[in-house]
Amino acid sequence: MSQNSELIQHEDRVRQRCRASRPKVGGFKGELSPETKEAVKDIHNSRDNWHGPLGLFIDWLVIVGVAVIVVLSRYQPLVYLAGALIVGGRQRALRSLMHEASHSKLTRHGPLNIWLGRIFIAWPLFSGLSAYTCAHCEHHRHLWDDRRDPKLLGYLRLGLVNPRDMKNFVGKHLLKPLLMVHAPFQVAADLIGRDEDRRETRLRIAFLVAVSALFVVTGFGLDFLLLWVLPYATVYQILRYWSDIADHAGLRSDDPWQSTRSWDASWLVRQFLAPHNSNWHLAHHLYPAVPHYRIRRLDRTLQAVPSYQQAHHCDGFVRARRDCRPSVVQDVLAPERLAQIRSRRPAQCRPRAALLSGCARTCPASALRPAETSDNG
Repeated sequence: MSQNSELIQHEDRVRQRCRASRPKVGGFKGELSPETKEAVKDIHNSRDNWHGPLGLFIDWLVIVGVAVIVVLSRYQPLVYLAGALIVGGRQRALRSLMHEASHSKLTRHGPLNIWLGRIFIAWPLFSGLSAYTCAHCEHHRHLWDDRRDPKLLGYLRLGLVNPRDMKNFVGKHLLKPLLMVHAPFQVAADLIGRDEDRRETRLRIAFLVAVSALFVVTGFGLDFLLLWVLPYATVYQILRYWSDIADHAGLRSDDPWQSTRSWDASWLVRQFLAPHNSNWHLAHHLYPAVPHYRIRRLDRTLQAVPSYQQAHHCDGFVRARRDCRPSVVQDVLAPERLAQIRSRRPAQCRPRAALLSGCARTCPASALRPAETSDNG
C-alpha cells in the first residue's frame, strides 16, 4: 500500500469520528416536526461538487490579484496596508474552507476533498489537515468537556469560559490581540501539528520548503514574505482570535441548543470574521454535515423549532445592530441578556412563521444524516 493511500485511510478514520458527532444531550431531534425533519433531510442530500472549489478559487483569485496590485504599486504604504488586510482576511476565509475539508464537505469526492484541503488550504496556512481534523472532531464530540474539548482548553487558558467584566474583556480580548502577544503560540501550534499524521508532516514540510525555494529562486522571495507570511503572522492571527470568541465563549452548557452561538453582521464584518457562512455555528453543531453554502437555509429551517428560536442568535459583533438581539460581545458577557430582551420586545422578536414555513418546504443542503443521540454535534 502506498504512503498516500495509507495517509488517506488515516484521515478517513479520523473523519468517521466526525460523522459520529452528536449532541451530548440526546434526543434533540425529538423537538423537530416531521416537516422540519424532511426539510433538513433534503438539505443534507443536496451537497454538490462545485460550491466548495468555486469558493476556494475565488479566495485565491483575490489573494493573487491583491498581490499583483501591491507589487505594481511598488509597495506604496497605504496600498500595502490595504493589501495585507485583505490577504489576511482571505487567509481567514481559507481557514473556514479547511473546516469544510475536515468534515469532508469541500467536495463529495473524498480524495479530492483531502488533496484540495491540503495543497490549497492547510499547507499554505502552515497547518496539517489531519491535525486540524483530529482536534476539530474532538471538539464536536466533547463540546464543553473539561478534559477532551480542545477549544474549551483554549478558552480556559484565555479566560473566555465565563467572562463578565466589560472593561477587562475589551482590554484583554479585543485590544490586546492587536499587540499579537498570542500570535507566536498560534503559529507554533500550526507548525508543530499536534496529533498530525507524521506522513503528512513530512509532505507538508517538503511542500513548504519547495514553495519557499521556488519564490526565492524566481526572485519573489521578499514578496512572498511581505504578502503571505507577514499577513499570516499578524492580520490572520488577530482575526482568528476574534472569530474564535464568537463560537462558544460564555455559553458553557450541556444543552445542545444553548451551548453554541449563531450570529449575523454586516457584509464587511463577515468577510473578515465569518467568511463562508461560518457564523451560523449553532446550525453547524446540530448538523455538522451540512456544507457552508447550505447552512443559511438550514438556519432558516430550524427557526421553526421553538428551542432553536430561543437559542443564542446575535446580530453584530461588538455592537448590536437590532434591538431584538444582542451583539456577540454583549452575549458573551451576559448570556442572560437574551431572555431579557425578548421579554421586553416580544413582538419584535417573534419569528416570521410564514417565511419560515415556506423555506422549510424548499430548502436544500448536504451530506451525512445527523445521528439521534449521545456524544456531541
